[in-house]
Amino acid sequence: MQDIIYQVTGWLGSALLIIAYALASSKRLKPQDITYQLINLGGAVFLLIYALYTLAYPFVLVNFIWLIIGLRFIWKIYSDKNKT
Repeated sequence: MQDIIYQVTGWLGSALLIIAYALASSKRLKPQDITYQLINLGGAVFLLIYALYTLAYPFVLVNFIWLIIGLRFIWKIYSDKNKT
């Protein structure tokens, strides 16, 4: 049962990243939009969990960096809103 939960987590993370990419590519969302960043962040978190479970360390590194970038830009979005 635990394996199924991790498999679903990995698929959900993949789906979120694909959705974010598709929305940005079709110009329905901008990379500066909080919604885009949150979708990306969610995808990175789910894929990081899956990568840790499968011990895919290169994938862990990529998704950890993806997560840090997402957090940085979410912080920037909120900081810019508070300045105005």
